[in-house]
Amino acid sequence: MKTARKIIVGCLLVGLSHAVSADMVEIILQPSSLIRRGNSYIESGEIEKAKETLSRALKSSLTSRQRANAHNSLCVANIKEEAWSEAMLQCDAAIEIAPTNWRFFNNRGNVYLGLGQLDQARESYRRGLRIAPKSKTLATNVAILEQYAQKTKPKYMKPRHMKPRHIKYEKPT
Repeated sequence: MKTARKIIVGCLLVGLSHAVSADMVEIILQPSSLIRRGNSYIESGEIEKAKETLSRALKSSLTSRQRANAHNSLCVANIKEEAWSEAMLQCDAAIEIAPTNWRFFNNRGNVYLGLGQLDQARESYRRGLRIAPKSKTLATNVAILEQYAQKTKPKYMKPRHMKPRHIKYEKPT
């Protein structure tokens, strides 16, 4: 054990003794102003402006995280318009980029819920809960889902589409 420590310390000292030959560049990442503006448009109900602004953001230079957030915001904008197919595409794109963000699974669950696909909604919410077990948003949406599932019984009836005002969505932070 002492030998291993000596080797690690020796490696660290050797690494520190060499001069850094590369130029140092400080990079400060800030949220994209286009994404911020798009989210403001969503909050104020200006969905077309939001979609246009977020689409422009996706054409700009973004980090992976910013790109995932822009897709998620577009998902939310499409949920608000009940454009379920486009919302699903955007949620899936966000999840593909950042599969550990519970908000993206929440919003995909909302799309499934809006489509009346309760089993898929339940699974998406569960995946989100595995990432963020204490999420109040997910817990609320699961409760809404279960309440809605009780109303749509008997099982031979196909569930109706759900209006987006009943569900909680999560925009990027």
